[in-house]
Amino acid sequence: VIEATTSYIFYIRKHTTIFIMADNNNNNNNNANENNSSGGDGSNSANNSRTTSTTTTRISTAAGVLIRTLRKGNGIYPQQGDRCTVHYEGYLEDGTMFVSSKKKSSQTETPQNQNQPIQFMLGMGHVIEGWDAAVARMTKHQIAEVTIPHLFAYGEQGYPPKIPPRSTLIFKLELVDFTSTE
Repeated sequence: VIEATTSYIFYIRKHTTIFIMADNNNNNNNNANENNSSGGDGSNSANNSRTTSTTTTRISTAAGVLIRTLRKGNGIYPQQGDRCTVHYEGYLEDGTMFVSSKKKSSQTETPQNQNQPIQFMLGMGHVIEGWDAAVARMTKHQIAEVTIPHLFAYGEQGYPPKIPPRSTLIFKLELVDFTSTE
């Protein structure tokens, strides 16, 4: 279990990103700043200001992608098209782990995939939409808990037999590295 001393929480909807932060320096625990995204694809600039010190706060949402920082990264964001390397653990809402790049489990991927992070091109549709949205807002070496509703994951159909229909998924993601493909 990793305990965070600071945390940034991002609530990401299809066309709008709302940044929700709890400020340690005053009694106001919820500051919201709504920014319209460009392009309408659910993405927003990865270089948004993220300098407010925050405490770990858990909020529930019915829609959108929720990102909770467990460990801060180095402040450098990947760009669309960058090759990202990510370690991951995936859980259903009931806590059942269905996939992991680190841990061996009878419910996870084949043994040859153990301790192997995934590599993908950011923003190119190589992973579920919720991953693209979350990783674009993470910095190198950051670890985050990402809650992804079915609309940004495997949709109405799920991914049987591991992921039931309309499943909200919870991932622990670590952005190990990224490199420009240019």
